[in-house]
Amino acid sequence: MKTLSLCTPVWGRPILTEILFRERVRTFEQARELGVECQCIVIGEGSDLELARGFGFPTIEAPNMLGRKYNDGHEWAVREGFDFSFQVNSDQTFDPRLLAAIAESPSDSFVQTRWLTSIHRDGEKAIATWNPLWAMRAYPLELLRRAPRPCDETLDRMCDSGVYEGVLRANPDAPTHEVVLHPMETIQFESPTQLTSWGRHVKVGLMTGSAETRVPWEGITLQHGEAFTREIKNFYGLR
Repeated sequence: MKTLSLCTPVWGRPILTEILFRERVRTFEQARELGVECQCIVIGEGSDLELARGFGFPTIEAPNMLGRKYNDGHEWAVREGFDFSFQVNSDQTFDPRLLAAIAESPSDSFVQTRWLTSIHRDGEKAIATWNPLWAMRAYPLELLRRAPRPCDETLDRMCDSGVYEGVLRANPDAPTHEVVLHPMETIQFESPTQLTSWGRHVKVGLMTGSAETRVPWEGITLQHGEAFTREIKNFYGLR
């Protein structure tokens, strides 16, 4: 069975993080039925790590420097022998079929996705964007072990690109493999504590013909269940 580590820096927003971590446990159970064993390595401080441990996730204590957190998480995946390390946020959910597809990707290639559905912090609007470059990346062990700490540790922003560029320098001839399922393969639930502005999501949407819409609650319920949808709506103060 292939193995996939979700490299997850965490800081603040404990209520939302708890909801998403609870759903991540359920998603991992579904992914296991599809033939992939997933784990979530959580990197942060204090109560964030206590929360993660309560869900059975391994943790690494690190200061709030995003570049270092990603390095710690990717290096852990290499040390523990995971087949792939998937760089994700603590506010995201995934279709388990996406995790399975990533784990079945070629072991010598960068793995990239294209779709990201974002839910605005007000819980009233959403946008599903097809990124013309890439939405998210995963790294196979074969590439990552040549650069297990690929990112500039002083970075607090642009760390997705920072990690990719570091791994690319160590693997300049590696090809890229795309995993594309559907617009809600990854859903990001935003909160007031957000590095990426909503305007950036809208800008990417305009580049590819996507526009803001109402939140697709029916689709979220279909993919993640009524209990999860109810918790998320409560978080946003919705009925």
